[in-house]
Amino acid sequence: MHRLKFIHAIFCNIAFALPVIAQDSEAATTQLGKPVAEASTKTKPNFIVILTDDQSWVGSSLQIIPGDPRTRSDYYLTPNIERLGAMGMVFTQGYAPAASCCPTRRSIQTGQSPARHEYQADREKWTAAYREQLNIPRMLKAADPSYVAAHFGKWDHRYDEVSPHQQDYDFSDGYTGNGNGGAKGSGGPASSPDPKRIDTLTDTALHFIERHQKKRAWQAVLPSGVTLCCALRHLL
Repeated sequence: MHRLKFIHAIFCNIAFALPVIAQDSEAATTQLGKPVAEASTKTKPNFIVILTDDQSWVGSSLQIIPGDPRTRSDYYLTPNIERLGAMGMVFTQGYAPAASCCPTRRSIQTGQSPARHEYQADREKWTAAYREQLNIPRMLKAADPSYVAAHFGKWDHRYDEVSPHQQDYDFSDGYTGNGNGGAKGSGGPASSPDPKRIDTLTDTALHFIERHQKKRAWQAVLPSGVTLCCALRHLL
């Protein structure tokens, strides 16, 4: 799939509470009876993307394939994920771009396969080329300059060590990685009041959303060892 279509598909398919999308905007109407083209000029959509690392079908209580209990967990209870699945669409053949975390995150940002941006040390200036790639915030800002982008949580793009700011994110918590995930080391069992920064990332995201929802269109991306979240303008 062409990378422009890939990035576009991310938002069209994952955003579960967007205005009606139709091929013929002149004929289509929203629930309020207004043409889509007219409604879209007044309401810019929010996008929330959640990416979990090492997530298998049996990693949540959401049953992926109807009628097949093997595609859900009978141990983990994830009612919020079940609610998202019930509200939206479930893609039973949707797979990560790669079998590890870093190339997956880079692929989602650029809409390219890992073969286009990973392990290309033999390609002259390939790291500089990656910094200039079209990505999620650049695409949104090209469509509407009023979008403001933020990234919180695990970034860790490796190799060229490009930062969120260099990828046109307006707000971020820096070049974060596994070391920022609240690990306790190998000295024995230990508990953390903020495991994998779940509470911290949630509070940071909510603060950003509440701060910008009434001012201008915005985007926030929050990846960590467990979560990636992207949101825009009004709360979903």
